[in-house]
Amino acid sequence: MKKYLESGKIVFVDVTASWCFSCQMNKQLILKEHSVQRELAAPGIVAMIADYTSQSDDIRQFLRTHKRVGIPFNVIISKWYPQGIILSERLSAAEIIHALRLMEKLKQDR
Repeated sequence: MKKYLESGKIVFVDVTASWCFSCQMNKQLILKEHSVQRELAAPGIVAMIADYTSQSDDIRQFLRTHKRVGIPFNVIISKWYPQGIILSERLSAAEIIHALRLMEKLKQDR
């Protein structure tokens, strides 16, 4: 992720697990939605999945960095806003698109 942030990309991180019902609902109902897929495929955006199915220490530390202990956890990060925009546990397409556009605006304003 660090290399993407340093190069000026906006990074969408989806911390998910196969055993997490809410994560799977977000994926099926929101993250696969056409409007969300289109936004995440934009040139300046990188979408990353952190699979927490086996509860890795790296992902646990990433969650702690953002003062979280559980999932689902979704955040949009850029070098202009490194703490990120933390999204709600029950995602909506409008929330994701709004946050991505806000990050784009922060990028343009710098």
